Amino acid sequence: MASNLLNFVNGKYVALMLILLGTVIAAAGFLFQGSSEKVRLDVVKTVKGEDAVEMVKSIHLGNFDIKSAVIVDFKGAGDIRVWIAFAENDSVAYELAEKMKEKVHLYFSSPVDVEFNGLKTYRVFGNGRTHYFFSFQDQVVWIEFSNPDQDYHALVIDHLFGKGEMEKYIK
Repeated sequence: MASNLLNFVNGKYVALMLILLGTVIAAAGFLFQGSSEKVRLDVVKTVKGEDAVEMVKSIHLGNFDIKSAVIVDFKGAGDIRVWIAFAENDSVAYELAEKMKEKVHLYFSSPVDVEFNGLKTYRVFGNGRTHYFFSFQDQVVWIEFSNPDQDYHALVIDHLFGKGEMEKYIK
């Protein structure tokens, strides 16, 4: 009888501890959920000036008329490369991105519209990576990710362009 009572008490104790542990884990998840959305990007390499312009022009067919360019390689959750070509103005950047949309299927998958917090982008796949391109102000932007996680892509694109963090890398 004492043995049964002891097993009953031990069983209740274990169950209570599991409930408490679950509650602590759930509370910690809610408490720190915002911190999981922080984006950490380390700059690996930056190319600016004529070298960047030549790199951008070398991967485009025909005339890709741009004023300047910058290419930034990041290490985050995988490798990320951001190509930015500066156009004469916002409307020229938009036109160049739309021309890319018409021709990109020759080298990558067909583009799919993807929107991130109001920023209209196109997503394509190719060369073992996920790519996004779009116009942003007077810029034509191409971003390639080695990491296939599209939720992560959204965080990075919002961080760099929605929150304006890309400015510190291109100035």
